[in-house]
Amino acid sequence: MFAEEASGLLVRRERPELRYLGSTGSVDGVNLCVASPLGQSEATYWSKERGEPLEESVRQRLGWGDSLPVFLRHQSFFVRCGSSLLYRPGGYDFTSLPIDVNASEVEGGLLFTEIFQDDYFELNTMNPVLQELYTNLLKYWIAEVDIDGYRITAASHITADFSAYLSTHLRFYAAALGKENFFVVGEVNQATTPYGGSHIGRVQPGTGPATLPQKVQGTLEELCQYYSALPEQVPGFLSTYPLQEVYQLRDTCLGTGWNAMDLYQQPGAAKAVRKARDTLKAQGDMRLSMAAVEPAYCNLCLFQYRKMRDCNLCLGTSSGHGHRIPKGQTQSVCGLTKISSYFFRNSKHLRPSYVAKIAHGTSEADAKRQVKGAVSKTSKLKKQEAKMLKAKEKHEEEEEEEEEEEQQLH
Repeated sequence: MFAEEASGLLVRRERPELRYLGSTGSVDGVNLCVASPLGQSEATYWSKERGEPLEESVRQRLGWGDSLPVFLRHQSFFVRCGSSLLYRPGGYDFTSLPIDVNASEVEGGLLFTEIFQDDYFELNTMNPVLQELYTNLLKYWIAEVDIDGYRITAASHITADFSAYLSTHLRFYAAALGKENFFVVGEVNQATTPYGGSHIGRVQPGTGPATLPQKVQGTLEELCQYYSALPEQVPGFLSTYPLQEVYQLRDTCLGTGWNAMDLYQQPGAAKAVRKARDTLKAQGDMRLSMAAVEPAYCNLCLFQYRKMRDCNLCLGTSSGHGHRIPKGQTQSVCGLTKISSYFFRNSKHLRPSYVAKIAHGTSEADAKRQVKGAVSKTSKLKKQEAKMLKAKEKHEEEEEEEEEEEQQLH
């Protein structure tokens, strides 16, 4: 069983009682809380020792009511800087800043603001007590329901000291239960996450641990005795989810404007993929990218296609999604080739296997021959099975008639 950890980064308000007390903040207040050089969130992460707390004077206060379990009602468990919409370093929306020259500002927005919605409250994942508490919650489910791995959602929004702590201790605990191949994958968008490599594998870049945040350095020293005893002797996530590829496949399958080759040809997409793969390359282990886990001849696109087989996307007509394919032509769902509409219209049952072969580099002519040959062979086998079944049924009927005749004679 492989579980998805879907809410480890923040806590959503379920009742009105969980809220900020007093003002909900201001641009100046959020900027001071996130990226001030006076020792606030970003500076604490990079220059303060493990266990040293955040400066409280610049943070808002949360009111709990009865919305949270008692063990989570601690101000120090939450960052409390305010909405990401109010975080505007230098007067700019941090999401519009070039990552290459504004890494610190972008990282601060991803880690220390209410990034998704204003009623989601970001956890202070640098807090060692919270790290232990949360990790123990996930350990419980490993033992209780026999989980073999976790996918950590939105891992770009936790500090790298926590991702290392979480990955190492979950795998160490699982190994003690006999699960030596326990797997932890983090959803880290390497294309838009500054220092995304610090969440995966050996964590430290080629320049060594000295260039990591101080919090991460301290955590790695503490974790060394644990991850060194594991089959994969690395502290970070064992893999990172390939978001660019997945987004492109999803949009292609849904017919929302992507072409399969856009992943490599469109400047924005190509740059994102290149940045993600350069990050993995720097770690020295390309296995850190979980590119695909699908059966042979069935990638994600084809899996989605089976659900969309009736939408006419491949029939050369206007589809239910409002897209139109040129007359006399049709396009495979994966967008890898154009093939005759006649073949598709008259061979609907062949489409998934045909497109799969095209996707794997088989020429159109060879794909037609192989698929038709396979179908012909399957048809012959089915006919033989039907003939044998009919003969068996006839034989059983004859035996029953003989038994009835014998009973009448007696």
